[in-house]
Amino acid sequence: MPGNGERPLEQSLSIARSELLHGFCPLCRSDALKHRWQVNGYTIVRCGGCSLVFVQNILSREELAAHYTSGGDPAYSDDNRECLDHYYNQLRKRIEARVSRPGRILDVGCSGGWFLEAMKDWECYGCEIVPADAEIARRQFGDRIFTGALEDYPAADSYFD
Repeated sequence: MPGNGERPLEQSLSIARSELLHGFCPLCRSDALKHRWQVNGYTIVRCGGCSLVFVQNILSREELAAHYTSGGDPAYSDDNRECLDHYYNQLRKRIEARVSRPGRILDVGCSGGWFLEAMKDWECYGCEIVPADAEIARRQFGDRIFTGALEDYPAADSYFD
């Protein structure tokens, strides 16, 4: 239920599409967005309502699928696994310093589930747009991995910590 500057998701997307930017958070629908970075022509923002960091530019599912199935990012290759594991463990420590106990966590764009592997003692969920990557993550995390876009994720409000 929107409130405190929040807008219905449908209104957020219709307004944003005319500007080609999300005007509201796709997760909690808050309009409290703070510009963080500009990367390769994309605007990265952080939501003041739920802390989600996301690309503010609206990309079609076709654009997203084309990007993520175009041969992959070498940063996420097996050759770089040691570096990623270090980064994911550092991220886990930062999260656990802010949260009093392990809970439920959703990794949006979970790929093969490597970050989720680092989240020991947590109830791990993932959302992945590339079916082949989602299947890899599903081998370890089962039906807690959703294949599709975040906007289609079937979670209830306030389900994740």
